Amino acid sequence: MVSTYDFNDGERQTLLELCRTADTLEHLAALLLSTKKPLLQPALLEQRQQCIVYARLLASLRLPDVEDGLKRAPHRTGVRTPYQVGQLKVVK
Repeated sequence: MVSTYDFNDGERQTLLELCRTADTLEHLAALLLSTKKPLLQPALLEQRQQCIVYARLLASLRLPDVEDGLKRAPHRTGVRTPYQVGQLKVVK
């Protein structure tokens, strides 16, 4: 991937963390498959959290989309935070 795209130093570090997160997700999936009651394992919660990390890292790289003519997504500053219950308003 590094030979295909031109990454700066920060993007290379993000790509490295993305690969590490993917490895962690594979190990957690193997652990959950080997247990008798995977829904009761703390590894399931960790897997969900690592999926969120993976998605955010992938989005921050802004890799070009083949369907979009290999154009990079516009640069966004910051990462969206999860919604908090107290901030949600009911719309009628």
